[in-house]
Amino acid sequence: TKAESHEISRLIFSWSRRRANLSGAMAEELLQRLVEEKQMGNKNSLINVDMINSAINAWGHSGTKTGAQRATELLHKMRSCFEEDNNLPKPSVACHASVLAAWAKSRFPDPEAAEGVLQIMVDEQVEECQVKHFNSVMTVWVKSTKKNPGGPA
Repeated sequence: TKAESHEISRLIFSWSRRRANLSGAMAEELLQRLVEEKQMGNKNSLINVDMINSAINAWGHSGTKTGAQRATELLHKMRSCFEEDNNLPKPSVACHASVLAAWAKSRFPDPEAAEGVLQIMVDEQVEECQVKHFNSVMTVWVKSTKKNPGGPA
């Protein structure tokens, strides 16, 4: 029902605010439940970009070694879901920015993964793509032990 979707939305948002190891997994599981219901034709299953962003943030804030990677995977998964079913929302600029922020805050930075997310924004000519998004990727490169001589910053 719509009431259940609203309650699940509140739970996803609550998990995104917790800084616990299982926050990302719990938020993603709740989001996946709504996606599956929507894909099965349940018109009462409501999903919006705020739910997607909250689940991504839950992974970014989880403090786990794989948090930023899982945030990236969730972003790609939701983009694929949108491409397969236009009844599902397309992840917003805020969702992409949350993934970039997760990489910038990560203790295990992966600059190539962060650049990949930024490249999606550039390729899609996202007007909201701002200097702060490029700065997030530069932060990941600075924190990384990887070297990229002569490559993008």
